[in-house]
Amino acid sequence: MLAPPPPAQPAQPGPTRASEGLFEEKKPLPTGQDVRDADKKKTDQFKIGVLLGAGAPSILSIGGAMKVTRFLGAGVDLGLIPSVALKYYGEATLSYQHLDFYGRLYPFGGGFFLGAGLGYASIKATMSTKVDTQRLNIPTLPYVQYDGAGSVKTLVLNALIGYLHITDIGFTIGVDAGVRVPVAASDITYSRSITPACTASIPKCDELIDLYVGPTDREVQDTLELLGRTTMPTLNLRIGWML
Repeated sequence: MLAPPPPAQPAQPGPTRASEGLFEEKKPLPTGQDVRDADKKKTDQFKIGVLLGAGAPSILSIGGAMKVTRFLGAGVDLGLIPSVALKYYGEATLSYQHLDFYGRLYPFGGGFFLGAGLGYASIKATMSTKVDTQRLNIPTLPYVQYDGAGSVKTLVLNALIGYLHITDIGFTIGVDAGVRVPVAASDITYSRSITPACTASIPKCDELIDLYVGPTDREVQDTLELLGRTTMPTLNLRIGWML
């Protein structure tokens, strides 16, 4: 007799799409070190751009800035105060400008920085006032017009601390504070004129110079010298673009 055929074995189900996914090789999630390495690669790129500023003592400033690496930066800055009127010896105006070359250290590789720079500050002033001559009893000359112009130029050292944030698209915003210290003798120039001009035809001309004009000259020059020797705090808000 023939042996009965063996019982049929049930078909084994093949791997489904869901089960196939269980055996697929999964990519590891990025670690904190991977993220830090990516950030380092991004911030180590050379960046250069233009920054505009507003603050004190310079009301407005414009400059070029660059980051050589994530830890080092440098730049140049031009700041100014447009001519402003002062209640000072009659009609007076004062203007200020400075040119600084600076370097910056970003000790943590982020936006926080320490900076130092060397620059040249210039302060210019003009003055116009009427000098009353009644004390000299000159009927034909009740007053004279006094006009003066002066400037002081000083080599200055700047020290800064601040924060500069650069976005992925290059938009940049920052703030810094510091101090500007004169490090060299001030170069002062001053000139003045009186109208009508003091000539031999004007009575008591020498007395007029000694009593009125001379003291005014000295006081104005002393003020310019004081401005040139004064240490100034600085505070600036900056905005710009760096690529």
